[in-house]
Amino acid sequence: MGGVSLHLHGAKVPEGTPAEIRAAYERPLPADGLVEAISFSKPHPHAVLRAACAMSAVWGPVVAMEDSGCESVVVSPSDTLESICARTPWAT
Repeated sequence: MGGVSLHLHGAKVPEGTPAEIRAAYERPLPADGLVEAISFSKPHPHAVLRAACAMSAVWGPVVAMEDSGCESVVVSPSDTLESICARTPWAT
């Protein structure tokens, strides 16, 4: 799957050198932190969609985006990987 980043609600996006940014993302999450986004580094599209399926089972509908962020798909708890791939060109 590659790297996984959790983005907290209200948190600023880290800036600096690649090492400083990496260090900012490697800090422990606060116990009361609200995750508003999850990102994957260099994932296979099916891996992202499988993760979105698993998350939607807990949270309800979620949005999955391809690498550029220009195309997205809503993944609902009732969706399967096959049904998502059938309507998502970037998943093939």
